[in-house]
Amino acid sequence: MIISTFYDHILQAKEQSKKELPELLNYVKACGISAVEINLKYLQEHEETLFLLRDAGLKISCIYETHDLLNKNDIESAKKHIDFAEQTGARRILIIPGYFEQDQAHQFDNALNYENVAKLMEKNQAIQRAKNSLVQICQYAQKTNVLVTFEDYDYWTSPCSHMLQLLWWFKNVPGLYHTFDMGNYAYSQEDVEEAFELLKDYIVHVHCKDRGPELACVPTGGGLLPIANLVQKLKKQGYQDYFAIEHFDAPNQIEYLKKSADFLKGL
Repeated sequence: MIISTFYDHILQAKEQSKKELPELLNYVKACGISAVEINLKYLQEHEETLFLLRDAGLKISCIYETHDLLNKNDIESAKKHIDFAEQTGARRILIIPGYFEQDQAHQFDNALNYENVAKLMEKNQAIQRAKNSLVQICQYAQKTNVLVTFEDYDYWTSPCSHMLQLLWWFKNVPGLYHTFDMGNYAYSQEDVEEAFELLKDYIVHVHCKDRGPELACVPTGGGLLPIANLVQKLKKQGYQDYFAIEHFDAPNQIEYLKKSADFLKGL
């Protein structure tokens, strides 16, 4: 198993512990973590991070960024995202495509089957604009070693916050894949194992986010979600890429990172 974590967790650990980044990056590496998930804008504004990661022997597993494809023709910035990932050796990018207006998001409240969701997606002009942009973005990515992904985003106005919305995207945008976030389906009150079965053919990247009561932040393996079972299912179907530890806003990132890494290494 190869494990990554979010660079934001390391930055937060720096604030919490007052330790320096090189020391924390070496600690992360010693925990058995091989790479980081990192924000595009942060990395562009702090290119020294590339040298810090290299010195610690850490790679970049995924670069994520918001491109407001619902409201803008943001194709060129997404292509630059792909180019930057290619240059840094990251083989996955995660695009956050923007958000519905609240009244549009509410239209999905009672869309309980794929046919109803598909009708709503197909008649929404913003969705169609985003789809057409994503087709071009994914075609561009096919010339590189980078895969473009959507995750089950944990905010209710996201156009990819539900499993059936995600299925529509994957069916309608060739070359778009799934970053399977184990914890975010709970935000939308959906069953993560059902989501896995529905979308498993599209999964190319994984976030091992666990949840405590009321969606509380917990170390991976320390919450209510069937993390171990999902990891075994992924391995069984041949998944051999990164399992990314995720626990934003943990009260003690250093402690959480070690607990999460130890849990995953034991599977």
